Amino acid sequence: MLYYISNTNISMKVDSIMTGLEYNIIKEWGRKAYRKETDDKLLEHVPVRVQNLWEDFHIAHQLPLDAQILAFDRILTDFQSHGWSK
Repeated sequence: MLYYISNTNISMKVDSIMTGLEYNIIKEWGRKAYRKETDDKLLEHVPVRVQNLWEDFHIAHQLPLDAQILAFDRILTDFQSHGWSK
C-alpha cells in the first residue's frame, strides 16, 4: 500500500509508515541500543532469545499491517518484560 504525504510544496511517496511500536523496538531494543547498554560492541554475547526477537521483528515487516502490529506488540512486550536477559 502506498501513502502520499504532502507538506506545502513537498510531496513524497512512502511505501510504509512506521508504527509507534516499531519505533520503540528499534530505538529501545535494537542492536544499537544493545551495544550501548551492554558494551558488547561486536554482538558476540547476544542471548538467543534476543536474537530470535530481532529475527521475528525482521520477519514481521513482511506481514499485513494488522498482523505486524500484533507481532510488534508481542516483541515489545517480551523485551519490556525480560530485557536483555536469556
